[in-house]
Amino acid sequence: MSYRVMVGLAALALAVVARGEDVVQASVPARLQALIDPVAEIRTLAFGAGETLRMEFGWNGLPAGTMVMHTSEEEIRGRRHYRYRGLIESRPELRLIYSLRDTFDSVIDAETLEPRLYRRSMVEKGTERETMLLSDGARFEGRRRHGTHQVKVDVEREAAWDPISMAYLARSMPLEDGGTYRYRVYDGRSYFRVTFVVEGSEKVRVRAGTFDAWRIRPSTENLTYPEEDRKRKLKDPILWVSKDPAHVPLRIESGVVIGKVYGELVAYEPGKPLVKK
Repeated sequence: MSYRVMVGLAALALAVVARGEDVVQASVPARLQALIDPVAEIRTLAFGAGETLRMEFGWNGLPAGTMVMHTSEEEIRGRRHYRYRGLIESRPELRLIYSLRDTFDSVIDAETLEPRLYRRSMVEKGTERETMLLSDGARFEGRRRHGTHQVKVDVEREAAWDPISMAYLARSMPLEDGGTYRYRVYDGRSYFRVTFVVEGSEKVRVRAGTFDAWRIRPSTENLTYPEEDRKRKLKDPILWVSKDPAHVPLRIESGVVIGKVYGELVAYEPGKPLVKK
């Protein structure tokens, strides 16, 4: 199994994680709304400090790795921010064959939802790849590094989010049967258009329990290097999220060259409601 496929599954699953209880009002700037469809659906955000999501990933029913995502609230330079930290890693018994440790760190402004920091470090078979992006609202600045090779990043932001901040922006979207939701993402190398189409509802059973769920068809389009879309390893991915206001990701699966890869919810801890300031 390719663990890059596992990372791709995790990113898609994150994009619709939600918590719909105690909400905090958020205002998305007009220049950012232009890149979200449908704009009218963006109303409030709802997170929980201490919220933790745990998923298992595997190939053809065989567990291969895990993902943990954690949410916290921080005050930076007098402003409230949300911070999302994540870890994807291969199972201990497989690390002699293939080792992966992929960490994520993303910070967004709680009022404007604009990304401020995105950091990703992936150590795969002993080689590290790192992306670091800082944003002042107008530009992304930072670096990409693969082993000892480093490239400076300095581009106009073009009303895009990093992959993790986009995921938590998507949390505010109320889902409906037949709905289509689009976002623009920048990962330090390419701009992407991420699309989610709700195909219907059904009951889903995972290790965390049995849920009424939305069935969603996710897809991505590389806007910077369109030819790379032909190289994607994910084939016809399907994502299931709970139908309650939390929209917790329950399961995601996709075909690959041989067999099928999957991600499944193992545990979900809601965390504490944020307090308005």
